[in-house]
Amino acid sequence: MDEIINETESKPPQYYADFDDFGNIVAFYVDEIHGDSIPDTAIPITYGEWQMYLTDTSRYKLDGDTIREKTQEEIDEEIANRPPSPPRKPTETEILGEQLFDTQTELIQTKKENETLGRQLFDLQTDLMLKGVL
Repeated sequence: MDEIINETESKPPQYYADFDDFGNIVAFYVDEIHGDSIPDTAIPITYGEWQMYLTDTSRYKLDGDTIREKTQEEIDEEIANRPPSPPRKPTETEILGEQLFDTQTELIQTKKENETLGRQLFDLQTDLMLKGVL
């Protein structure tokens, strides 16, 4: 009977973290999901460590055999050495928004010009009426 009970008991899943050449976390694995696909370079971690590292993988690094939190100096250096983001093409919505803005700006300018011309015409007509020409 004990043999049957032992066979049905399952062991908890084993979590793993894998790192790049700089010690940065690049992947997580779980034996129940990834099985034999877990790289030999991946290091076993606990469920609690997995949860902690997962919240912000950029804060942790492998230093020898120890996973530790990076110092502020290390984080600042990484930020300073990041390549600039490549320029991105504007989205269709951004393009349409810019076109709409330009059109509305032109309409406002045209309205102002029309108001100015209307005032000038009114002033001329008033002046001509006062002179008795109209």
